[in-house]
Amino acid sequence: LVMSFLVTMLFNSKLSDDPIYRKRLEEGLVELRGEKQIEIKSGAKTSVWLFLLGVVGVVIYAIINSPSMGLVEKPLMNTTNAILIIMLSVATLTTVICKVDTDNILNSSTFKAGMSACICILGVAWL
Repeated sequence: LVMSFLVTMLFNSKLSDDPIYRKRLEEGLVELRGEKQIEIKSGAKTSVWLFLLGVVGVVIYAIINSPSMGLVEKPLMNTTNAILIIMLSVATLTTVICKVDTDNILNSSTFKAGMSACICILGVAWL
């Protein structure tokens, strides 16, 4: 990938100027795809702001409870549990506020990949 980027930048070649590409385009072997317009759902910005708010909350909690700051001598819970609680709360708020269609969550590729990774990690840790 890096090499193709460097060759493209050094030789200043464009795909539309390539004779082989133009020949294949004329023969119908290659189709022009055009540009796709992606529709951004209404709750997308809200979900990003909620996520950032959760991250800021985690950072603030970690700073307050850090031994180097010394603001709290005996924290109520460790930082790991606080991260879990804060981020799961953010996920719940995102689902409710942004009106996420929960039927589609189980079929999304991100959820399947994440759950597969969790199962693999837990399986290795269990051994």
